[in-house]
Amino acid sequence: MANTDPQSSEQQGSERQGSERQGSERQGSERQGSERQGSERQGADAHARDAAVVEQFRAGATPPGMHRDRLVLLTTTGRRTGRRRTTPLMVHRLDGRVLVVASGNASPSDPVWVRNVAADPTVHVELDDEQFDARARVLAGDERAVAWGAIVSTAPFLADHQRQVDREIPVVELDRV
Repeated sequence: MANTDPQSSEQQGSERQGSERQGSERQGSERQGSERQGSERQGADAHARDAAVVEQFRAGATPPGMHRDRLVLLTTTGRRTGRRRTTPLMVHRLDGRVLVVASGNASPSDPVWVRNVAADPTVHVELDDEQFDARARVLAGDERAVAWGAIVSTAPFLADHQRQVDREIPVVELDRV
C-alpha cells in the first residue's frame, strides 16, 4: 500500500536528499583522494624519470628522447630540507650565457628548483662538456624579455606553456662563480 501521508513523503524526500548529498560528498572526497594519489604518483614518476636521466647523463649516455647537448643538470639546495637536489633541464645558450626556463611543463606554479634558487642561489651546473659552480639569477624586465624572445624562437613550445599559465615563467641565468 502506498504511503499518502504528506509529512512522511517529505521526510522520505529529505532523507533521500541527505543520503544523496552524503553519497555525493563521499564521492567528491574519494575523487579528491584519488586525484591526490594520482598527483603523488605523477610526482613519484617524475622523480624516478629525473633520477634515470641524471644517472644516464652522468654515465655519458644520451637519455632516450633527449638531446644530450641540450641538457643541463642543475643541483640546488632544498630550501626546507637543506639537501642537494639535481634536476635535469633544457639548457639555452645565448651570447655565451647559460639559461634555463622554469616552465615545469606549464605547471600553474613555479617548479621547486626555482623556489630553491630564490632561497639559495648557489648551484652546481653539469653540461655535456663541462661542470661549474654558479650563482642562479632570475631575469627580470627587459633582460628577461630579450632572453625570452630568443628562447621561444628556438623552443616555440615554451610560448605555448606561457599561454597555458597565469604566472610569468621565470628565466634563470646560471652565472659562473
